[in-house]
Parts: sequence; C-alpha cells; structure tokens
Amino acid sequence: TDSPHPLVFSGWLDSQHAVLRELAIAGLGAVNTPSAVPNLADGCNDPHPRVRERALTECARVGDNRCVDAIADCVDSEREAIRTMAASALAEIGTDGAIGALLTGATSDDLAVRRTVIGELGTVGSLDVLGCLLHHIAGGPESIRDAAVAAMLELIVEAPHEKSHIVRETVVTQLDIL
Repeated sequence: TDSPHPLVFSGWLDSQHAVLRELAIAGLGAVNTPSAVPNLADGCNDPHPRVRERALTECARVGDNRCVDAIADCVDSEREAIRTMAASALAEIGTDGAIGALLTGATSDDLAVRRTVIGELGTVGSLDVLGCLLHHIAGGPESIRDAAVAAMLELIVEAPHEKSHIVRETVVTQLDIL
C-alpha cells in the first residue's frame, strides 16, 4: 500500500477479522503517537479476547493515562488472563489514576478480582497502596491475606532505590501496629 502504515492500521480496526484488529493494535502501539492512544484504549473493549489482551499490553507499554479507564473496565473480566493483564497494566502505568483504579479493584465483591488486583498492588512501588494491603492482611479470606502479604513483600522489593529505606521502615512500623 502507498498509505502510511498508521493509516493502514487504523483501517484494520474495524475489520471483521480479529487477527487484523489485533495487528492494528500492535502496529498502533509500536507507532506510539498521541493520536493512537484512543484507538488503543478502544481495543480494550474488543469482543475478541486476544485483541483485548494485545490492547492491554500496548496500553501498558505506551503508559498514557488516557488508557486507565478502559483498562480499569477490564479488571473485572470473567477471563482470568484479562483480569491479570489489566491489573498489571495499571500497575505498570503507575499514575495516580491507575493506582486509584487498582485500589478500587481491591474492594471488589468478586474474590478472584480482589486477589488479582491485590497481587499487583505491590508492583507499583508506592506507599499509597500500603493501607489497602494492611487492611487485607488484617482480615478476610486466607487467599486474600496471602496475596496481600506477597504484595507487601513485593512493595518493599519494587520501591525506587531512593525511597527503599523509607518504604521498609514504614512497612515495618505499620506491621508492628497491626
């Protein structure tokens, strides 16, 4: 084709073939222009799971805050792989909005959703999630407590180097109070 490839990718977004929509999302993610972000976010709502998974991957890689709402809508997916990818994408984006969406997911009535989200909270490397993790360590089903403990350890490991001491000290102090 003589068209620039971003235009070709955009044309494939409406294809009846999931594989072309998936390729379009992958291509737009690789191009990584601000105008592609809404299409990537829209891909999170595609009816085909592979397209949704690819859109989640590309949204996380691009890291644009405009994708957060679309990703957050995938956190309560019936498909475990999509739930996990959505929670991971939010953690990777790591903005206040993305962390807020994760914290909202951590209060879900669905135990599977809650467990998935809590498992990802530690990867954000921010003390903003500490209260939520402490809450889930203090009570609730064993699988949720286990996920919260693992996330707490991950929080310590993932803390940025310049904040690692304060994160460790804060976690220890809060666990002593608990």
